[in-house]
Amino acid sequence: MAPILSTSAWLVWSVVALADTQAIVTCSTVAQSGPGTMPPYYATSRLEPGQAVSVLGETSDFYAIRPPSGSFSYVACRAVRLVPGQPEVGVVHEAVATLVGSELGSEASTDGVQLSPGTLVRILGQDHIRLGQQMLEVYRIEPLGEKRFVRKSAVSLQQSVVEHQPANPPQPFEGLGSGSVSLRQQANLAYERGCQTGDFTEAKRLYRQLSQASDAAIRWEALNRLEFIRLREREAEDRLRTSRPVLATAYVGQPDAGQTRSVNDVDTIGNHLRVPGLVADSVLNFRSVGVLRRSALTEDGRPLYFLEDRMGRLRCYLQLSDAIAAEKFVNRVVEVSGQALGYRSGLRADLVWATSIRPLE
Repeated sequence: MAPILSTSAWLVWSVVALADTQAIVTCSTVAQSGPGTMPPYYATSRLEPGQAVSVLGETSDFYAIRPPSGSFSYVACRAVRLVPGQPEVGVVHEAVATLVGSELGSEASTDGVQLSPGTLVRILGQDHIRLGQQMLEVYRIEPLGEKRFVRKSAVSLQQSVVEHQPANPPQPFEGLGSGSVSLRQQANLAYERGCQTGDFTEAKRLYRQLSQASDAAIRWEALNRLEFIRLREREAEDRLRTSRPVLATAYVGQPDAGQTRSVNDVDTIGNHLRVPGLVADSVLNFRSVGVLRRSALTEDGRPLYFLEDRMGRLRCYLQLSDAIAAEKFVNRVVEVSGQALGYRSGLRADLVWATSIRPLE
């Protein structure tokens, strides 16, 4: 039986995987983010006598258990887009690791699992957490494929363990009929071809069939893929719409890189940010409305912001010559005008050089 290695909160620990086994809590205790009670691990929730837990594996002194009811994780907002009409459901659009949340404190330093693009998450709320020296905007989500840990001395196993298997796979699909398995394989192959060719016609047809399956896990995966395909196709359309060539005369001058500018140096007449002398008005090809958000990302050394639509979805990233002046508009509904610089694969979104930001509230 091979141990499962996990790197989390700077440490490496191994968990021997067990068959899913029921256990009863015998005394008041807490679930931990990892197999320990000292930092970097921390308590995540209280467990009371008589409470049932599902044991997935074990270390020397701890059982790995399914996250108890009420558990949650954090995921960076920038990596998730909300599903239209379902604000409680998001789809991951870039690979991202979750962080284990705690009902008992603000700690959030233990890695949970790695979420792949296309994964659907159930959103419980939105928050800001501190990571090192920076604040990160995050969604609270239901845990996917994660474990919590409890001392062996605090629980009593209710059945013997007779088999060993991988602990808590993130998205299990047990009990699939052979027909569903075959259709799912065909759909996944069609999806992979679509990622290479850009044509998802066959993948959408097959996933629509799977979305009507009686098995909830199959339906969930199919809806997951259909939503991710929709986002991919929308991004492709946006790239075509903004890919017209930029005129050679677009830039008419750059501010002196040696000058330090403040909010007072920028034209803010009427509480309206205007950055003059960067792009000719005749070639501005972008105007949109949304909520201005601060991003942790940078482009060419400049901090980025992003525009969020009313459904909480990322519309585009914004680059500004003066981030100081833009700060007073963060988290407000604004109208942004500027020049579309095109799609950036590293951002998985369009980038806009914003020359005007006007608050609408």
